[in-house]
Amino acid sequence: MMVNGPWQVPNIRNEAEDLNWDVVTMPAGNQEASILGGENWAITSTSEHKEEAWEFLKYTQQPEVLGPTHEDGGRLPSRVDVGDDDDYIWNQDEQLRVFIDQLETAQPRAYGSNYPEISTIIQESLQRSLMGEDVEEVLNEADERVTPLLP
Repeated sequence: MMVNGPWQVPNIRNEAEDLNWDVVTMPAGNQEASILGGENWAITSTSEHKEEAWEFLKYTQQPEVLGPTHEDGGRLPSRVDVGDDDDYIWNQDEQLRVFIDQLETAQPRAYGSNYPEISTIIQESLQRSLMGEDVEEVLNEADERVTPLLP
């Protein structure tokens, strides 16, 4: 079992043709959730073209632009309305559709200046838990380490 994303689907299909595998949503405990990933767009404070950049960013987020851009790039959208559009490949592929279904409970990452350290702590905690360490103990330790790093 691995916790991963839709970018692994083509790799598994191409590299492990005989593997019997499938995709499921993240297990639900007290709160079912997944993490939204994707691009981060920004306009720098020193830009000489802030208004034009803002108009471009707004343009890229229109469903009729966002959908084809993601499909052509082999990515999945983080917007439910684009994800639910039946014209795209992710709704014609049972395994990719699972990731679209997970959008209903997905949350954006807690970005901030300490995000790389926070991400490392979380990943290490997942690995430790999957390797058999006491989950409650591991998560309590992660909580103690992450809380002071939050924005």
